[in-house]
Amino acid sequence: MFEETSSPLNDPICGDVSTDYTSLDQQLRLNRQRRAHCASLELELTRLAGHINAINYQFIKLLAEFDEHGGWQVDGVKTFAHWLNWKCGIGALAAREKIRVAQALNDLPLINESFRSGEISYSKVRAMTRVATTDNESLLLTIAEHGTAQHVEQTVRKYRRVGHWMTRTDKDRKSTRLNSSHVVISYAVFCLKK
Repeated sequence: MFEETSSPLNDPICGDVSTDYTSLDQQLRLNRQRRAHCASLELELTRLAGHINAINYQFIKLLAEFDEHGGWQVDGVKTFAHWLNWKCGIGALAAREKIRVAQALNDLPLINESFRSGEISYSKVRAMTRVATTDNESLLLTIAEHGTAQHVEQTVRKYRRVGHWMTRTDKDRKSTRLNSSHVVISYAVFCLKK
């Protein structure tokens, strides 16, 4: 009889690598179930995120209306941001940002509609409204629809930097080129990414 001391199925280094098809089938079935469960969780998370975005929109629009009617102007309250901090528990900086966004949305119909429908998040809207105009909101909205909130923030930062650089006089720009090359580099990078 042939004595089996070393076989590929009973390797001393790898251990017993014999195939147990029953456990392999169970593992495959469990992996499919786990993937299906994660897919349903992902669907629910993104659905809820859309609802949160739409509710944030409603909150921002109510802020705009409340501010328009001066509802926050009561004894002892210095600013609307102060009122939001006191009554809604929103930090002063976050409150000022919400007020700024609320006021900006009135002039940005495309961003306003995407936010209303829950398609884009408050984080993206907050970033875009820092630089958005009716002329560039379509471009910014495209970036927001296809990028992450961080990507939108970075784009807006570069846009602001370039805009600041472009509003300088020729003399100031020449001076900037000599003293601060990062501005010129940022401008070049922004132009290349368009």
